[in-house]
Amino acid sequence: MSKPRAGIKVLYHATHQKNLKSIIATGLNPELATGDLMAVWLCERKVRDWAVEHVAERHSWVPAECVLVRVHIRPVRVHRTRWEHVFYCPTLIHPTLLFLEDRLGVWQPAGMRFTRRRGV
Repeated sequence: MSKPRAGIKVLYHATHQKNLKSIIATGLNPELATGDLMAVWLCERKVRDWAVEHVAERHSWVPAECVLVRVHIRPVRVHRTRWEHVFYCPTLIHPTLLFLEDRLGVWQPAGMRFTRRRGV
């Protein structure tokens, strides 16, 4: 269900679970960045665990309270950093491009996270 279209890059954004409701409603907004660069930070799959540990340490969060948001984005919208496998996006990433992992390990569109389905 969350397989990206051709020409789409799959990246991940680590954040605190308390931010999910806002992210699902409005997307990943670079204006809410707390660092020097007003951007959304993203990483490739191979450094996801590092990203969670990094943001937890940077923001004094418990790593277990952090979550990953999967982002399907056109490569022209992201910029490389000096760190391998780490990117940033200076523009808003719309909620329709975001996916969250469900209890079964399946990535679902982020908007489905708070949608109750019959029989579930």
